[in-house]
Amino acid sequence: MAVTLEFDVWQFVRVMDALEAGRRPKGSVYAAWAEVWSELDRRLAALAGSDPDAYAELMMDRQVTVDCAPAQVAEVATAVEGVIRRLDRELRAKPTDRHLRDSLRFEKREMEDLLARLRVAQKR
Repeated sequence: MAVTLEFDVWQFVRVMDALEAGRRPKGSVYAAWAEVWSELDRRLAALAGSDPDAYAELMMDRQVTVDCAPAQVAEVATAVEGVIRRLDRELRAKPTDRHLRDSLRFEKREMEDLLARLRVAQKR
């Protein structure tokens, strides 16, 4: 039985970047989501260079819905925990740019909410 997860696009990008950077066990959720990730990455790359408004809208206002095996939810949660730790490090560096600081706080808060949803999904 598959677990359906929904992410804001920017959250999915953060998770997939973290999964790319880490060790991926056999049967990794990264492999399961590779096709969705490749297509989204291509779209984002194309928009980044040609239409910054559409890029921002896709990143911030759209969602990605993907399925994974129940056992893979823990792998996703671990990746999200890593993203939160990285955001914490960036915040501890005390960025002087107020906009950057606010963005990091927003991302951390949203990733913590995502982690809470993943923990609920793990218990099902």
